[in-house]
Amino acid sequence: MGSLWVIDEPAAAVVRDIFAGRDHGQSMHQIARDLNAAAVPTCHRDRKNEADYWRPSRIRVILSNPVYKGEFIWNGSSTIRAQAKKEGRSLEPITYVRPELRLVGDEVWARCNAKMVSRSGPAA
Repeated sequence: MGSLWVIDEPAAAVVRDIFAGRDHGQSMHQIARDLNAAAVPTCHRDRKNEADYWRPSRIRVILSNPVYKGEFIWNGSSTIRAQAKKEGRSLEPITYVRPELRLVGDEVWARCNAKMVSRSGPAA
């Protein structure tokens, strides 16, 4: 059997806003600050199971995730690759293109990921 993936529209709107902010020159810190100021919920809970808050590092993870441009990469996560390396195994990543799940275009995704040289500076 397989998995059925569907887009969660409220969450997708947040992701699109994150990409739009970065594409317009906002830093990851600014985006996180704006989301927190607007009380936009995250998908995570802290260790006390209380609502978490947006961090620049979470913005970076979202911006660099190819699933938002409609690509799922099997064996592509850093966790899976680190585990395989620890076990002395090599992995062959496999990319599955899912255009129906795309939230941002290739151009926007590329611009937002072109130069993440600074945790706080805008994409160059």
